[in-house]
Amino acid sequence: MFGGYIKDHFLYICTPKNGSTTFSTLLSKHGWQYVDLVDNELDYEQFNVWGHITNPDNRHTKGLAEYLRLNPDIDLSNDSVAKMLVTGIFDGHAASLSMLLGPLFFLPTIQWIPLDIKINNFTRDTPVILNGNDLTNEFFIMNGINIRVTDADIENTADKKNLELRQKIIELKNKFNPTTDPTQYNSTWLGSYYRFDNLLYAEVTEKYYKSHTKKSISWLN
Repeated sequence: MFGGYIKDHFLYICTPKNGSTTFSTLLSKHGWQYVDLVDNELDYEQFNVWGHITNPDNRHTKGLAEYLRLNPDIDLSNDSVAKMLVTGIFDGHAASLSMLLGPLFFLPTIQWIPLDIKINNFTRDTPVILNGNDLTNEFFIMNGINIRVTDADIENTADKKNLELRQKIIELKNKFNPTTDPTQYNSTWLGSYYRFDNLLYAEVTEKYYKSHTKKSISWLN
């Protein structure tokens, strides 16, 4: 099943490797109800739909690490196996959002919040650095949602073994990726799978960049 959480006229889209465990738990504690986004009769136009998005390449890496954790018999030392793994999608953890959401992905009114950026915010009296939780809390405040997410709420933090596995996947991607030219990104294996995700991510992060600061955005790995 592919799901979300509803309360009043708000609908949260829950997607793997985009803080899904953290926010599923948090919203449930505050009375939000789970709903299957595949088998339902919801009129999405009647809801304020929102969700989290992260860098598609990084999310794919995290998704593959999760797949490997669940399938420890896969031999990454075998180049044929490793090449197939890092250039493919094997479960929902690494599938693109456009694949997971189908037509819902293209709903223009979805409020996407980038979860993996740090923004130097100079729109306040005292400049501060905002992360994904801060941007989510801004959304809550602006919409009158009485919830606040803190670092203590974050679940499924990667341990040392998982971080090492992600680094190995990155190395294998660099080894087998047919091009490192960013201008040709959409012609590569990952770019083709994540074309719409890449476009959306660029649009969303640019929007937040413009609304908060004229300084640069720092990406979190």
